[in-house]
Amino acid sequence: MGMDVHGKSGNYFHNNIHYWHPLATYIEEVAPQIASHNPYWHSNDGGGLNSTDSLALADKLQEEIDSGRCHEYADLRPPDPVEWADGKTTRFARLFSVANVQNFVHFLRESEGFWIS
Repeated sequence: MGMDVHGKSGNYFHNNIHYWHPLATYIEEVAPQIASHNPYWHSNDGGGLNSTDSLALADKLQEEIDSGRCHEYADLRPPDPVEWADGKTTRFARLFSVANVQNFVHFLRESEGFWIS
């Protein structure tokens, strides 16, 4: 299961559900004003951002990466519990990464706005 993020320009970003939720939470924390324009970050109900907000979010996230704050956030975030497909085994993994944020920045810059499905 995952989150499919479709750019109005035709580009596409995908995260499985385990990687998307930490990314969405980070967006809500570092860019609350922009994030508030999409009340559905943690669902695939078609919410998204327009072109202006997408570019503003890309700028904010890039600023966080360039300043080192995104790296600090990643380093301080504890590993997340992840259940294996058998539903019985749990492992811990770092599901938030600067690389994922950077990939989303690239998507945002080219998206002309997006929706999540």
